[in-house]
Amino acid sequence: MEKSQKRKREYDMFGPWIFEIESPDDVPEAFEPHFRYDESVELAIKIPRHIERRNARPGDNLYDHLLVCFADSIAVFSLSGSEVRSWHGEYTKVGAIRSLHDLLHGELTLYSSDSRFTIPFNTVSDEMIERVTAIVRTHRNWSGPADTGAEVQRGAAPSGASTVDSGSVADLYRSLIRKEQKRTGAVPIAYQQTVSLEKREKHLLDPLLDSIRRISLRPALVLAGPTEIVVYHAEPQIMRFGRGSYGYTRTELPYGALKDVEVEKSATFVASVELGFTVPGHTITVTVDDAFPVDTVEAAAAASRADV
Repeated sequence: MEKSQKRKREYDMFGPWIFEIESPDDVPEAFEPHFRYDESVELAIKIPRHIERRNARPGDNLYDHLLVCFADSIAVFSLSGSEVRSWHGEYTKVGAIRSLHDLLHGELTLYSSDSRFTIPFNTVSDEMIERVTAIVRTHRNWSGPADTGAEVQRGAAPSGASTVDSGSVADLYRSLIRKEQKRTGAVPIAYQQTVSLEKREKHLLDPLLDSIRRISLRPALVLAGPTEIVVYHAEPQIMRFGRGSYGYTRTELPYGALKDVEVEKSATFVASVELGFTVPGHTITVTVDDAFPVDTVEAAAAASRADV
């Protein structure tokens, strides 16, 4: 395809959507010297620049990122100014995947043993991001008891059963539980309700602010699946005043990469702890209160690691 035709076609299709790259003609011009589409590509997607369409012109760089899944690795190509930077990692080195969803704003973060890479996207294309996550999950061989034929013993949760009272779960998280059970078969084993927090050391204005609105710790949810632990939490988790409570993150942690679950008393708030999930090179932390069933989460992780 001629360059002029390619530029016009790219401009005509441009919007907030992530598009799949299905031929060499779909590769944005700025990325052509760095990525060649061929039969080794399992899935390649291009993520648009965050600009209004009325400000776009044919020939502009309309895509900031390419994400490419190969048979044994995943690669990210990012355009910064006129320079393209790349990140490349084997699936076996991916220790966690996190996705942020906040109305139309989304972020995908890949954690490998020696780096972390975050890509912004518009959540109208959630299904494309889920396809990437599914490919990583499949090729990563997120080893756990399911891979050896052994049955998972998730702490106090019998196989296939939940230890969470569904009546205490907020509507959003009930919906996420149903979606997760279809996606990975994971069951909920611990849930953090919204509670008020109190600072250990209060500043001069804190009593006045507390009389207007207390600081809140918003929901968190842990599920155990056949090959992974999945953690959801509100984003941001802790807030006093804010623009709403719409954002949440989802973090998928394979048992084969989960090295430890650390528990530390919060240095900032009374009656709360920091729950840290350690994978090679990173610790992913969630704040919970003293009533959260930390021992159930620790038992699920420990039992699964023992069978890996």
